[in-house]
Amino acid sequence: MSTNPTEPPGPPRRSSGAKTHKVLLALAALLLGLAAGEGFLRAVHRPLDWEPGYDVLGRGWSRGLHQRSSVPGLDYELKPNLDATVFGVEVRTNRLGMRSPEITIEKPDGVRRIAALGDSVTFGWGVRQDQTWPRVLERRLNADGPRFQVIDMAVSGYNSRDEATLFLARGAPLNPDLIVIGYVLNDPDIYPTQPLRLAYLRPAWWQHSSLLRLARKLLWKYDIWKYGGGDYVRYLHRDPACRGSVIDSFRELAQWAGPRGVPVAVMIFPELSVSDGPAYPYADVHEQVAHAARADGFAALDLYPVFAAHPRAVLTISADDPHPSAFAHELTGRALESFIRGHEPGLFRK
Repeated sequence: MSTNPTEPPGPPRRSSGAKTHKVLLALAALLLGLAAGEGFLRAVHRPLDWEPGYDVLGRGWSRGLHQRSSVPGLDYELKPNLDATVFGVEVRTNRLGMRSPEITIEKPDGVRRIAALGDSVTFGWGVRQDQTWPRVLERRLNADGPRFQVIDMAVSGYNSRDEATLFLARGAPLNPDLIVIGYVLNDPDIYPTQPLRLAYLRPAWWQHSSLLRLARKLLWKYDIWKYGGGDYVRYLHRDPACRGSVIDSFRELAQWAGPRGVPVAVMIFPELSVSDGPAYPYADVHEQVAHAARADGFAALDLYPVFAAHPRAVLTISADDPHPSAFAHELTGRALESFIRGHEPGLFRK
């Protein structure tokens, strides 16, 4: 076929080598930008959330009371045989790593055992051991004789998943007659945003990058707006993964307790960080948790009516710390005792 000599030449074709060169330059620019961003975040704006091994409080208390856990699925647990003073409060643990008096694995004859599960609220952060609600409940139940042991299995920073995992590993062998879950409204949080969870986090590969941690944090904040309209508590109870972790944890406990005839009660603590007043914002969240508990055959005790009769100032450790005060623990122990006696003997192992 002949070529027309009068036809104007077309545009020059770019060689494949030139295209490759431009792609490499663009890739190099991207990598340099990412490296610069990573360096900036590490040097100037270090995103602490999701950072493995970082003690956010910077005071070492997290490692003073806790240790890495040997229980699969748990990052950390309380140290056994502990005798320490934390912010002026003595903390003692027994040989099983629980903030309770020493007990034997085998249950004594004629004694009913109550396993108290929870986080820093049930643990009794900021109050003496004898002031915690498990100790208040035990004293009141034993007013007529030593027939009850209340075992405080709570660990600061635990979520519902952790509580169920710890019970199945360490609480089940104690053969309790009743399980009480001290439910706090941040219990569905399965992400490493709590200080203790960060301190003992077993990181994924991406968590070693400040840039990727920042991206994950921004996605997390987006989810708080998406599911909770910016409200952290509502987000936790609407996000499918967080809400599902509570449902799954309740189900795991029910699968253990049901065949053994061991009742489970969920005691719901109100959010004490909100202001005083009649317009408590989370009454519907309490009902959601109670509904989930009853779906697995659990009893439910809502503490909001008990706490609502008192000003916030007497219910919390301080204006800056919403953990329950000794007075609030006393109210809790009394309310639970009345709840138990009102359901006895149905609220104990048949």
